[in-house]
Amino acid sequence: MINTFMFAGTDTTSLAMTWILYLLAKYPEVQDRLRTELRSVLPETPIESLTEEEVQSLYSTIAELPYFDNVINETLRLIPPVHSSIRVATQDDAVPTSSPLKRKTDDGTIIEEDVRQITVPKGTFIHVPIEGFQLDKEIWGDTAWHFE
Repeated sequence: MINTFMFAGTDTTSLAMTWILYLLAKYPEVQDRLRTELRSVLPETPIESLTEEEVQSLYSTIAELPYFDNVINETLRLIPPVHSSIRVATQDDAVPTSSPLKRKTDDGTIIEEDVRQITVPKGTFIHVPIEGFQLDKEIWGDTAWHFE
């Protein structure tokens, strides 16, 4: 668990920052709008002269900026530092589906079955495709693969 925590706190953060900076460089109009929003809350005095309370207040203000939040969330949606995860079912369960299941037969024919759930026995390994969910056009629309 500690190894996962340590890995998640270093490589994922640096990857996220790298992609945010790349996308801001690629989309100068987004960079300009973000810069304007950030500059709107900068104090008039140098940051080094702020008290600890003032620094905390500035941090809180920046954390609540809507466009700043959108840029971070959109980057993480489009290019998540962790692309997938594996989980293990701790109990028998049935997972509902949003549409009937489709499966491919041995001859390659696709069959749609009127099944609206998947039975998951305890101990089953489950692959969670985070990136796949975040780029799904059925959820995000035709621009799912675009930085917006």
